[in-house]
Amino acid sequence: MSTNGEEDENAMLVEDMNEGKSFVVPFNDKPSEMTYGRRLARFLSSCGCYFKQKEGGPSLDQAWAFFEHYSLPRHFPQTLEKNIRVSIGGRPNLLKAEAGETEPTVLYSVWGTPERELGDFGISVGVYFWLQRVLCGVMFLAGLMSMPNILYFASDEYGQNAGEIGWRTIGSAICTDKEWVPCPTCEEADWTGIFGGASRFATTDDGLVFVFRNYCTIRLREGIVALATMVFVAIAVIFVNYNAGQRAVDLDENEQTTSDYALEVFNPPKDAYDPDEWKEFFEQYGKVDSVTVVLNNEKLVKVLVARRKLAQDIRLMLESGKKFDQTDLESMIEHCKEKKQEKARKLLEKIHELEEKAKELAENKMDVSEVFIIFDTEQGQRTAISELSFPYLKRLSIPADKKYQGTALIVGEAREPNAIRWNDLETTFFGNAVRLVISYILVVICLIFATAVVFVAGIYSAGFAAIAISGMNTIIPYAFRYITDGIEAHTSEGAKEASLYIKVTIFKWINTAIITSYITPFVFTTDQADDKLLTKVSAIFFSELLIVPIIQYLDVWGNFQRHVLGPKAPDQEVMDTKFGGAMLLISLRYCELTKILFLAFYYSAIFPMGFFWAAASLGINYWVDKFCMLRKYGPSPTVGGQVSYLNRFLFLPLLVFFYAFLTVSNYARWPFDNTCGTEETVPSEYVGTHTFIYDEQKWTVMVADNDESVKYCNQDVEPLKVAGLNENNVPEFQDFSRFPPLQRFVDEPFTWMTVEQEQVTSYLAWAFIGLSAYVILFIGYAFFKATVLKLFCSPNKDSSEATNTSFGELSDKFGYIPQVKVGGFRFPFLACEVNAPEEYLAFQDNNAEYPYHKHNLMYDIEWEHQEKEHLFSVINTY
Repeated sequence: MSTNGEEDENAMLVEDMNEGKSFVVPFNDKPSEMTYGRRLARFLSSCGCYFKQKEGGPSLDQAWAFFEHYSLPRHFPQTLEKNIRVSIGGRPNLLKAEAGETEPTVLYSVWGTPERELGDFGISVGVYFWLQRVLCGVMFLAGLMSMPNILYFASDEYGQNAGEIGWRTIGSAICTDKEWVPCPTCEEADWTGIFGGASRFATTDDGLVFVFRNYCTIRLREGIVALATMVFVAIAVIFVNYNAGQRAVDLDENEQTTSDYALEVFNPPKDAYDPDEWKEFFEQYGKVDSVTVVLNNEKLVKVLVARRKLAQDIRLMLESGKKFDQTDLESMIEHCKEKKQEKARKLLEKIHELEEKAKELAENKMDVSEVFIIFDTEQGQRTAISELSFPYLKRLSIPADKKYQGTALIVGEAREPNAIRWNDLETTFFGNAVRLVISYILVVICLIFATAVVFVAGIYSAGFAAIAISGMNTIIPYAFRYITDGIEAHTSEGAKEASLYIKVTIFKWINTAIITSYITPFVFTTDQADDKLLTKVSAIFFSELLIVPIIQYLDVWGNFQRHVLGPKAPDQEVMDTKFGGAMLLISLRYCELTKILFLAFYYSAIFPMGFFWAAASLGINYWVDKFCMLRKYGPSPTVGGQVSYLNRFLFLPLLVFFYAFLTVSNYARWPFDNTCGTEETVPSEYVGTHTFIYDEQKWTVMVADNDESVKYCNQDVEPLKVAGLNENNVPEFQDFSRFPPLQRFVDEPFTWMTVEQEQVTSYLAWAFIGLSAYVILFIGYAFFKATVLKLFCSPNKDSSEATNTSFGELSDKFGYIPQVKVGGFRFPFLACEVNAPEEYLAFQDNNAEYPYHKHNLMYDIEWEHQEKEHLFSVINTY
C-alpha cells in the first residue's frame, strides 16, 4: 500500500489457496532495498530468458518478496517512533520486526548492523559474534608473541632451507638439516607405522641399516616464548570466559521477551485440564495474562501432519489455475491432471485411513504434560518462581499452600515459545536414554567412515587430505543433525543444539587435527614432503581460511532452490516454500569457532604461524556468518544460552588443556626422529660409500671411520599414541609413565634432549600441571553447581532487577501455542485450541482471513469426540 491511500505498483495481489479470495500485501519495496538475488531475478525475467509470468500463475517476484519479508530478518526503520528503545549504555536499539510485518520495515544491514543488535536472534548468537571478534584479536596477539619462534624456524640457524619448502609452511618446524646415519642396532619394527611400511629406515643390499636423523634443535629462548604465549592465551581465555558470561546476562536483560514473563510447570497433575483453575492458583503471585495447558497428544498430531502432507501432494496434482480446498478433497480429485487422478485417488484412500486412525487415537486419554503461565509483569513471574522453587532434598516438606491439587510443582523460567519442541515434552527419561545410545552409536560409525576417507585421500596428497577433511567437516555435521533431530528427544531447541554441539565439536576436533597427527608416522612430524604432517596441516589451514567460507557464502543449495526450483513451481505456495531460507544452527557455528582454535593450539609448538591463520579465519568467518544470517538464513528458533554456556564451561577450558598438553609434548619430542647418539664410532663395515633405495629414490651415503653411530630411542612421550605393533601386528599404545615429561619423576632418561630442551620442557610441564588443575576445578565447579548444589539450594534464582514494562506493552508478545514446523509448508501447523488474539502467534499469514483456522490441525477432521474435549492443548488469555 502506498502512504497516500492509492494502490502502489509494487504492492502484490495474493490469492488465498483455500478461500479463492484476494488480498493486497503491503510490501512496497524499492529496488535499492531489495536483495541482489531479487534484483538479478527481475533483470533476467525482463529479458524473457529466466521466468515468464503466466496469467493466473505464480509470481516469482512475490516469492522473492516472501523471502525478504518472511524468511529474512527485518527491523523497523529508526525514523519510526515505535523503534526508539534504549539498549546497554543508553544507546538506541533497532526493533526486530515480526515475520510478515505489514508496517514499513527494512532488511538488517550487513555492514551497518551493530554487533549488540545480533543478540535479538538469541543469547548464544549474540555471544558467538562477540567471541569471534575477541578471539580473533587474541589469536593475532598470540601470533605476534610467537614471531621470535617463527623467525627462528625460518632461519638457517634452525636448519630450514626456505627454498626446499612451500610458502604455506615457512616459519614452521619443518627441518631440512638432516642426513642418513648408521644405526647398527636398529630394527625395522621400530620404524614401522600402524599402516605398515618402515618410515625413514633403509637397508643396503648387504644388510647395513641407516636411518634419517634431524639436526634441528630447540633452544631455551624458543621454549620461553612458547611458555609466555601459552600463559597469555590461558589468561585471555579466562578473561573471555568471564566476559562472555557477563555478555550473556547483558543481552538477556536488554531484551524483554515472552520468557521474561513466563513460567513453566514441568510436572503438572495429569488431569489438570482447566486453564482457569491454573490462573486462579497463580494469581496469588501476580496478574496472569495467559495460560497454556499442553497435552500429551504427539501420536495424534503426527497422524494429522501426515494427512496434511498427503493433501499437499494432491494439491500439486491439480490442473493449472485450479483452486485447492483442503476441506473438500473429494471434489479436488476431479480437478487433478488426467494422468494423476488415479494416483490422487490412492492418496485420498490413505487420507481416509489416517482420519480413521486419528479418530481411534482420539478415544485415548490425553494427559497434561506441561503448563505455561504468562504473567503481566516480570515481578509476578519471579515471585512465583521464587515461592515455588525448593531444593530437591526439601521437596517432601513443602507447605500445602505451595502445592497445586496436592502436587509439589517443579517450575522454572519458560523457554522462548519458538524454541520449544512441543512433540518432545512428554518423553520419558528411559526412552531418551535409549535414543541417546543409538544416536552415539551412529556418531561413532560416521567418525570411522570420515577417518577412512581422510586416510585414503592422504595417501595421494596433502591437498586431497585437506579437501577430504573440509568435506567431511561439512557433510558429517548434517548427518549428525538428522541423527539428533530424528532419534533424540529434546524439550527445547537450545537443548537440541547443545547436544549437536557436543557431537560435532568432538568430531571436528578429531577429524581436523587429531586424525592427521595419528595417521602420520611420528618421524614424519618435521619432514617437508607433500604427504608429511606439517604440509597437511598448512593445507588444512588454507582450506579453513578460503574453501569453507566460500562454500558457506555461495549457499549452493539455497540458490539452487530460489533460482532453479522456484521458477518451476506449479503454484504460489509451492514456489514460496523454495524461498524459505536455511535454518541457522548456532551450534555448528560454535563448532567452527572451536575447531579453528583447536587446530591452532594443537600444532602451535611446531606451526606457530597457525595463530595468524586462525586469526584470519575467524575474521573472515565473522563477516561471512553475519552476511549469511542477515541474507541467507530463514526464521530460526530463539536459542537461549545453553550453547554459549556449554562453550564457556566445557570446550573453552578444554582448549586450554589441549593447548598446554600438546605444547609440552611437542617440546619434549624434539627433534622427532627417534634417534639417540651412542658416543661410539661406527663399526668398520659401515665405513665407506653405500647406496640403497628409499621411497623409490636412490640414496648414496658416505661414512667416515670416526662418525658416531646412533640407536633407536622412543621420543614420543605423548600418552595414548601408537608406539608400534606387537608380534601379532596389533597396535600398542603408550601409557602415562613418561608424561608429564619431568625427568625427576621418570625412570627412563630422556637421552635425546639437549640441556636447554630438558630445562624448558620442565617449565612447560609445570605450567601444564597448573593449567590442568585450573581446568579440572573450573569444569568440576560448573558440574557441581548444575547438579549437586541443587540438592541443597533453590535451583531458580534471578538476581537481576525486574522492569516496569508490562507484557501487554511488548512489541513482540508471543503466546505458548503448540505447533509443528514441517518442511514444504510456508508456516507451521498449530495443534492447539486458541483462545487468544492473533498477535500471540509468532507469524503473520497475510494470505488468510483466519490464520488460526487455516493452519490449525484440530479443524482438519470432524471429530465425534464431544467438542474435541481434551484432545488438543489449549491457550486462554485473560
